Amino acid sequence: MKILDSKKDYYDFLQGIYGVDEKLILDRTKSFKNKSTHKDYDLIRFYICGYIVEGMYMNNDWRYGIELEKYHTDKTYNADKNKYHIIPNNHYRSINILKTPFKITDDSKNHNLKFDCPILNVLTSNGWHHDDTGYLNEYPILKDYNVNKVFTAEQIWLMLSEFLGREKNNINFNNQSDKEKIIGFGFDIKTSFRKM
Repeated sequence: MKILDSKKDYYDFLQGIYGVDEKLILDRTKSFKNKSTHKDYDLIRFYICGYIVEGMYMNNDWRYGIELEKYHTDKTYNADKNKYHIIPNNHYRSINILKTPFKITDDSKNHNLKFDCPILNVLTSNGWHHDDTGYLNEYPILKDYNVNKVFTAEQIWLMLSEFLGREKNNINFNNQSDKEKIIGFGFDIKTSFRKM
């Protein structure tokens, strides 16, 4: 994978380990940089390569998964066992937040495919919007939100590589000419099959 961006994220160092694949371009040049300050109980939702990841800002840090268990205030709440039920202090509204990343199985509901962007996020301060597609930010810098607590650098790298290379698996070879097939597999028509 080749990463285009002047800003660094926590998985970028793997480009030096795994190498650069010119066919898989991650263009983060229009990456979203959040400049606002956050307060306790602010929420964040990421759409990362077909997964939904939810977190909450608490005590000057973004928290995910097991870190949110101590804020799980209503242990008897059984609406969804895959979510924590949190009632903020002096707040009338409760928060339901995913305990673990959720894999989207319905492509029609996959925002990453819909917007052809492997990393999206939405920030809210008063709970989730009913339709957050109007608030999505493309290519947020994941290290700014401590997403490394959810996915390791290697996991993100593999997920991004798979997302960027996904179209290769959907090629209809019956409608391609021989030249298109050769180029599709990364060969050069003039030099790849000549004796030097």
